[in-house]
Amino acid sequence: EISVKIGEALKLDILSNAEEVEHQDITSKEWMKVWSRNKGVQSDRMNETGGNLTIIAFTSNDAGKYIVLDSAGELLITVTVTVSSTELKGKLDNTHENQTHEQIPVWVWILIGVFLVALIALVVIKKRKCLTMNGNNEQ
Repeated sequence: EISVKIGEALKLDILSNAEEVEHQDITSKEWMKVWSRNKGVQSDRMNETGGNLTIIAFTSNDAGKYIVLDSAGELLITVTVTVSSTELKGKLDNTHENQTHEQIPVWVWILIGVFLVALIALVVIKKRKCLTMNGNNEQ
């Protein structure tokens, strides 16, 4: 098991007989191919140099299991990667601090206000017109 801090680089050794590396994050049951001998890395956040697969800036989404398979699909090695406990504690403490709340833009409120004023003006004008017509009909 490897523990990594958010933002740090994570280097995984690619064995010489490895054919592909797959990742399963902690929230998923599916495996995603992140590297293959034929196609190389599958993400712009990773690179391969000198037999190492490097995740450039580790995020919590990178945590989980990594498996290295040979050309026959046989398991060569399994590595479990976790977020460093100090990073995780800070993340749990700040759970609500980093959330962005969708706010309605000011121009929408202005548009709603203009619409309501126009609607009220229309009702007042129609009401006066009806009262005027009723007053003319009674005479």
